[in-house]
Parts: sequence; structure tokens; C-alpha cells
Amino acid sequence: MDLSIVRPADIVAIRGNSLLSHLICDFTGAISHVGLCTGVLSPTLTGIRVTQALSCVKTLTLADTIAQASYAYILHALTLTLAERNAIVAAALAKIGESYDYTDLAWQAMDKTFNTDWFTSHWASRSSVICSEFDGRCYETVGLNFGVPDRDVTPVDIFDFALQNPAKFQIITVKSAAG
Repeated sequence: MDLSIVRPADIVAIRGNSLLSHLICDFTGAISHVGLCTGVLSPTLTGIRVTQALSCVKTLTLADTIAQASYAYILHALTLTLAERNAIVAAALAKIGESYDYTDLAWQAMDKTFNTDWFTSHWASRSSVICSEFDGRCYETVGLNFGVPDRDVTPVDIFDFALQNPAKFQIITVKSAAG
């Protein structure tokens, strides 16, 4: 795996192994978590920093982010300018410490169950985030989105957007079930 092209504002997408990750996948699909690369000290698993919404918004190494994952990918953004990357990273770092909103997971599950966006549109929190909403809000600061409003976006929506837009994203496999 070549991590030399990874840049700040690229996205990390994983399928985790926890019970919560499995529940998220049951409702939304194969990817359970996303985060944003916010620093590249070196093109290694320990040199790349990922800011993400977990129990709160915090920064971990890429190695720590994927440690409990079956699969991990970098969604390398091909069309972002340096100014856009800097703005996305600044938005992400400004949210460090913001709380994670577990109830928003329930609203997303209800939306998926009933094929609507009513629950997240009416009841999702705007003062705290879940992982995909965090990425969506950060990208929204430069006028970009993943084809879904930030409060409705799931990790799978972000991954599917990258798959469907190869001119905008290159997908790098960081970890697969085989190793």
C-alpha cells in the first residue's frame, strides 16, 4: 500500500469489528465509520493523523484508527485545492472535543428502515455529531457534499460517493480481511 499520496482532508473509511459497528452496517451497509486525515507527518500508519467523531471529536493515528477494523480505505480527494484542504482541516480541528450524538445513530436507522430522511431532518442534533456528519460538515465549509445533506449522510454514502466519482476520489485499500 502506497500512502505517499495521502493528504490532509482525505477521508478514512473503515468497517469496524465492534458490536456498534456491526449494527451500523446492518442498517447502512459495509462501511461503519469515517474520519478525516488532518495531518501527514510521514506517509506511514503512525505518521498520518485522523480526526474523527468517536466518543467525542479527537485525533488518532491512522494505525490506531484501523486497529479494530476488518477493512480500511483512504478516499484520496483528487480535486481539492490546497486552500480547500486547509479549510476542511481547520473546520475539523475546530471541532475537537465536540460530543458524539449516539441518538443521531437511532434517527439514521429509522430513516433507513422507513426509507425517509424525516427523522434526521426533524430530530438530529446540530450541536453534536456522528462520524459521517462530522466529515460532511467539514466538507460543507468549502461548499462540497457527498450528494446527501450532512445530517443525513452515512459512512456508506461517503464511500459510495467516492466509488461513483472516480474523477474526484482515488480509493486506496489500507487494510483488507486478508491482512
